[in-house]
Amino acid sequence: MRKESLLKITSYVVADEYFFKVTFVDGTLAMGFHVISRLRDDTSLHYLTGQSPKVG
Repeated sequence: MRKESLLKITSYVVADEYFFKVTFVDGTLAMGFHVISRLRDDTSLHYLTGQSPKVG
């Protein structure tokens, strides 16, 4: 693979928003790269919190 050659140069991948899908991002991260991209218009963000949900 070329990942070893590319990782010697940089660990960052800049991609168009079209590629910002979970399969591409997860695969790229698994190879040791960081992904820089614009988020897609249909992206759904979730903010995680350590707090318990409030009841009532």
